[in-house]
Amino acid sequence: MVRDAGAVLTIDGGQGFGQVVASEAMDKGIERARQLGLAAVALHNSHHIGRIGHWAEQCARAGFISIHFVNVVVILWWHRSAAAIAALAPTRFA
Repeated sequence: MVRDAGAVLTIDGGQGFGQVVASEAMDKGIERARQLGLAAVALHNSHHIGRIGHWAEQCARAGFISIHFVNVVVILWWHRSAAAIAALAPTRFA
């Protein structure tokens, strides 16, 4: 845990396996939302967390709504373009 500010948690994944650290981050966020009524969790410094819909479903099963954003490096190159021009950053709502 890097920062604990009540309903806002910032978690350092320690370059860990993304699906493991994301699961732990979601558990902490759900626990905090149960205590305070809402929570925002930022997870950084982790590897790929897999399908983000899984984490939205985890929140929904716990009775919460959720919004998930994932940042990525720009990776989309158009045919014959000189540089990458777009990122495929998934977003999920549940």
